[in-house]
Amino acid sequence: SYGTSEITNSSFAQENQMNETDQNSNQRTSMNTHSTAYDTTFTLNTKFAHASINKTRCPVNTLRWTPDGRRCISGTSTGEFTLWNGYSFNFETILQAHESAVRSMCWAPSAQFLVSGDSLGTVKYWHPSMNNIQIIQAHNESIRDICFAHSDSKFCTASDDGTIKIFDTKDCKEESSMSGHGWDVRVAQWHPYKSLIASGGKDNLIKLWDPRMHTEILTLHIHKNTVLALKWLTRNSSDSVCNYLLTGGKDQVIKMVDIRTFKEVCTYKGHRKEVTALCAHPTINNMFVSGGAEGTIYYWQSFKEEPVATTTEHEGTIWCIDYHPLGHIMASGSVDQSVRFWIRNRPGLGDGESVEVEDSEEGVNVQRIPGLL
Repeated sequence: SYGTSEITNSSFAQENQMNETDQNSNQRTSMNTHSTAYDTTFTLNTKFAHASINKTRCPVNTLRWTPDGRRCISGTSTGEFTLWNGYSFNFETILQAHESAVRSMCWAPSAQFLVSGDSLGTVKYWHPSMNNIQIIQAHNESIRDICFAHSDSKFCTASDDGTIKIFDTKDCKEESSMSGHGWDVRVAQWHPYKSLIASGGKDNLIKLWDPRMHTEILTLHIHKNTVLALKWLTRNSSDSVCNYLLTGGKDQVIKMVDIRTFKEVCTYKGHRKEVTALCAHPTINNMFVSGGAEGTIYYWQSFKEEPVATTTEHEGTIWCIDYHPLGHIMASGSVDQSVRFWIRNRPGLGDGESVEVEDSEEGVNVQRIPGLL
């Protein structure tokens, strides 16, 4: 019996040792997989692909990819929309959309129309064919941000007049006006799934609002200067949980707040000047980018205070960044009057390396779709 007990205990010890070895191996594999998933050589859009500039040079204030990813629309300080081809990045067409500078744009969740706001407080509805279908005089001062609710039925606007307004999309009428910021409201974003609006402004404050009751829920004192950028961070396009809010501003830091506890959970440092743009990656979990007044784009991973990568090609403040719906191309607009396109590096190549693809039959170089090899 003693012999059997010794054998059994020995076998248990060996099994436990093997299990510990397997667990350690799995942890190492998980860590390696985690780090590889964010390897800047082939995952992030750090490779500069093309710079697109209008014949009439003017600062680019806002831009959005079309929902099908075929075009990128930029809004300029002269009130023009410029459409850039999403494959070759070439100029397609230009139209005089507003009588003053275009400040903000947002596609409806259904992708059936686009809304835009300008420096005169006007909101315009646009068909995907770029035909203007409706005009609203929403504010008396510049509209800094526009965002739809999780359906097409409502959208909110942020303005220099110090208010956040909610509009009924179908009736084109103002439902409510919420005031509480002591100064200009620079950003307002509707939560992707909840009845919740977050805003930030020149008074250095972040405020959360209930759009159903049209009342303020909470004020966060987490910035020391003007709040210029704000985005909700979702894990992925199919995730119904969005508990984190990203904010950035003139104090040169990005803050992440957990809306379940209303507490700051991470501070991202790296910017040398104001944080002017934020954008979450559409397909990679917990990844986002930021643009600054120094002309640099920073790539971040959630809960890591240092940037994963940086790129510097712009010569002035970056006012807007937007990802292609598939995430393989990124566009940025700047006060340097250009829209710049960024793609992923091919596996095995560094940021500064490139490959010319030669057609073996005709002996000529052929162009591939950027970012798709």
